Amino acid sequence: MPPYISIITATFNAVNDFVLTARSIRELNSPDFEWIVIDAGSTDGTLDQIEHNSDIVAYWLSESDNGIYDAWNKGLTYAKSDWVLFIGAGDIVLDLLPLLSFVKSIYNEKFQYLVIYQNISVINALGEHLFFKGKDWPKVQRKFKQVMSLPHQGVLHHRLLFELYGIFDTSFKIAGDYEFLFRYLKDNAAYYIDGKPVVGMRTGGLSGDPQNSRLILKEIRRAQVKNGYLFPGPIWMLSCIRVSVREIICCILPGNLAIKLLDLGRKFIGLPLYWSKI
Repeated sequence: MPPYISIITATFNAVNDFVLTARSIRELNSPDFEWIVIDAGSTDGTLDQIEHNSDIVAYWLSESDNGIYDAWNKGLTYAKSDWVLFIGAGDIVLDLLPLLSFVKSIYNEKFQYLVIYQNISVINALGEHLFFKGKDWPKVQRKFKQVMSLPHQGVLHHRLLFELYGIFDTSFKIAGDYEFLFRYLKDNAAYYIDGKPVVGMRTGGLSGDPQNSRLILKEIRRAQVKNGYLFPGPIWMLSCIRVSVREIICCILPGNLAIKLLDLGRKFIGLPLYWSKI
């Protein structure tokens, strides 16, 4: 029997983050998944840690690449499962059993969905839970055609998805996961499994860096145009305004005061605190 889920992780000079991810995967203690690690030629001790954890790594390689999506594409060639989960170095697998149980239950059955997703938890550098991300598909769908509303850490991709829609576009540096899912989800639905979060998404990383917020929106817009959506929607435009306001606040106010004001704004619109917690 092949594993039910393939987990693919891209790394580059992320030794401390890799250790956290490896520890969480080791604690799962299940034979029903495999872990594939694609490294971009680390020189900081990451390779030593990969070798140290070789008993839980099904396959790994280390060579230069063209970014995270190039690494994911490489990982796909070695994945043996029908379902693939992409997590980053530093992300923490909290509870994979519900996903494994569900995938087992539909094995060899006609299942119409090629994308399954579950809740994730946003955690800071101290390992503290900040808030959950995850809503049912009708709510996610309304936003997805304008902004990324499906964090990849909670998304299972069926192998057939890549056979029908291709692989990740490596010209994207930060929103390639959105562009890939957009190809399918602009016309199809995803299946939502409610419950405890499957992965803890660490704050930081490419998409979590405030300096990359404008680049994310730019690439999201390029992904939409590439897939036939020529005009931006109101949610995307509102996100642009929020990013601009955030940049202005950070430029004119001292760091701590800016953070407090940003979180006050989040609280005002009903969102949990974030900037003061990361």
